[in-house]
Amino acid sequence: MKLELKLKEKLNKKEEEKFYIKHNNTKGITLIALIITIIILLILAVVTINAVQGDGIIGYAKKAKTEWEKASEEEQSKLIDLEIDVAGGPWKQEENTITNIKTKETLTVGDYVNYDPKAETNGATLTYTSPADKTGANNDQTFNVTDYTDKWRVLDVQNGRIRLISEKCINESKKYELKGKNVYINGVDELNKICAIFGHGKGAESACSITVNDINKITGYNPTIQKFGEGLFSEYGNTVTYKINSDGYIATETTNGNKWPDNDEGTSRYNTFSYYDESTRSFVNMNKENSVTITSTYYGYTPTTLENINLDEKNKTVENDASVNNQDVEQSQPTQGVGNEENDSYKYNDIYKMIFGDYSVAKNGDNKYKIKGTGTSYYLASRCVITSWDCARWSLFVVKFGYVGYGATYKSTGYEGQTEGGVRPVVTLKSDVELTKSASNGTIEWNI
Repeated sequence: MKLELKLKEKLNKKEEEKFYIKHNNTKGITLIALIITIIILLILAVVTINAVQGDGIIGYAKKAKTEWEKASEEEQSKLIDLEIDVAGGPWKQEENTITNIKTKETLTVGDYVNYDPKAETNGATLTYTSPADKTGANNDQTFNVTDYTDKWRVLDVQNGRIRLISEKCINESKKYELKGKNVYINGVDELNKICAIFGHGKGAESACSITVNDINKITGYNPTIQKFGEGLFSEYGNTVTYKINSDGYIATETTNGNKWPDNDEGTSRYNTFSYYDESTRSFVNMNKENSVTITSTYYGYTPTTLENINLDEKNKTVENDASVNNQDVEQSQPTQGVGNEENDSYKYNDIYKMIFGDYSVAKNGDNKYKIKGTGTSYYLASRCVITSWDCARWSLFVVKFGYVGYGATYKSTGYEGQTEGGVRPVVTLKSDVELTKSASNGTIEWNI
């Protein structure tokens, strides 16, 4: 028994020794180690904060952002300058809205501009006399800038520059006369010379006469798409070859399949043919041995529908001028350029009124309308040639009776028509002109 107790005591002592040795060798975290660890962490935190703040990561990020914004602004400026360079000036137009590419300032077609063609002209000539030998009129015709006292309005943008148009014809009291051959030979040049005297005022670059393309830009008319005179001798773009037949009278063949004389329709009315020779800028007579090929360049249309006012070719024993030289042109219901319907009538809107006059389109039977109103007919500095079955006519486009047509003609038979009409200058403003906006009684006006 005693022996067993001694053995147990001996074993217990050995176990205690093992336990003590085992736990006495275990390593722990001392206070010094903890302090050192904290100091290291603090140092790392300071280094990290310094790296992030000041000229560190955040500083570099801010700098990078600033540099990116600057580069972006420079790139945007270059793109704007490129757009201005391509446009030819700082203005662009989308439909009736005109915008400054750089400043984003906007104007509207028809806005008033207080342009004064007499201001700051620097000694420029402000009169022009159109000589009688250039017009066919009985007397010289003189125009003076001081005679026009009405307003100017925004017409459009061309080559990046704003263009203005006189609100009225500059010669409302006395119409400009053109006659016969001179209508076609000298009409465009003389109109532009008259209008040029209005292009010397403050902010102006130049001036010229309004053209048929200016009108078409507003209305959206395209003679090829609209197929003016399709199937007729006068079809737009149709080429007509004239010659003197064996019977001594005019015969024609066309690229659109027409031919005259037709066996079913009779013979020609004329045995002479005078035509315009571009190389000599004169009219010459065709002889029996030769033929002359002429392309039709005329078209006429109603602006509120873009419907063609075709020439009358049904009765080949009468002239076809009447169908485009009267106030009884019929059309369909208006689709553009007018206000709301009032009592079966549509008034031309402000822009159309500026271009065509104070007109409206009134109902005249089932689905038929007629243009009615008042307005001064005026010349467009654009030539046109009207071909028909046995003759041709040379003229200028005109705005009259609220639509686009033609004026006095020189006829291949030698007949010389005479007409008188208004003149409307178009002024191109300088690209760097500055406009400031003002409003009076609800009307917007821009000051140069």
